[in-house]
Amino acid sequence: MGTCKGPRPSPVPRGASRRTPRAWLLVSESLAPEKNREGLPTCRLGENPVKDPTHTTIREIERRSPPDFLEVFSAGYNPVMLSVAIQAGGRSTRMGRDKALVPLGGRPLIEHVLERVRGLGDEVLITTNNPQSLSYLGLPLVGDEHPGAGALHGLLTALTHARGERVLVVGCDMPFLQRALLDHLVRLSQGYQAVVPFVQGNYEPLLAVYAKSALPAIRGALDAGQRRVISFFPHIHLRTVTEEELDALDPEGLSFFNVNTPEDLKQAETLLRAQRPSGDASGSPQPNERSN
Repeated sequence: MGTCKGPRPSPVPRGASRRTPRAWLLVSESLAPEKNREGLPTCRLGENPVKDPTHTTIREIERRSPPDFLEVFSAGYNPVMLSVAIQAGGRSTRMGRDKALVPLGGRPLIEHVLERVRGLGDEVLITTNNPQSLSYLGLPLVGDEHPGAGALHGLLTALTHARGERVLVVGCDMPFLQRALLDHLVRLSQGYQAVVPFVQGNYEPLLAVYAKSALPAIRGALDAGQRRVISFFPHIHLRTVTEEELDALDPEGLSFFNVNTPEDLKQAETLLRAQRPSGDASGSPQPNERSN
């Protein structure tokens, strides 16, 4: 009988969520009793294939498992560390005050974002040029080398200071991030230097996953005097996430709702109140162009 090759999953995979118990129940009760019908080297999660004659192939698990289990399963087989970087270094000129601390539903805006990404990565860091105001969060805070120089410099800061080889970048002004969409971006990131949604004819580079291997291209763009966040995209291995993919995961487009202005804040308050009774937001806010 063949032996399993590649990394062994941990008993509780990194990135497992509240769905994990049902997923592991699925393995123990539904998958484990079946024999290997495909003649492939196989392994059951956390067990030795030589000692266990009932193990199930990875291909069989993929064929028979629901999507939420596949998220947990793939997380267990992912050896690459993931960082989450929240970008809070913008000047907030249209808001007129620090967006990260603007109250939404009685809490600072950035706390809503932190809630949405909780447990997703191996670390969370915040890029900010106002570290004193965010020190209460107890998270790593890093400042731009050139404060106020733009979002591309902020991205450079995030990737430089992140410990993970892959970095999920989100804005501090995105309180309605949808976990299914974030999970999808992370899953796609293997083998690419950037995974970026494409919405209404524009890239959303501040809701994306980047590999640290993209740093030379970012530095090259900055050295050439480029300021647009997407200016280095032609020089990396890019995976564009289409609107069809995004609609399947976030049909209301809530992930791309940015709180840039006082008017946006009022709309966000309305959306938040609509979420509380039903657990799901109503309305279809249009994605805003990312800016600080």
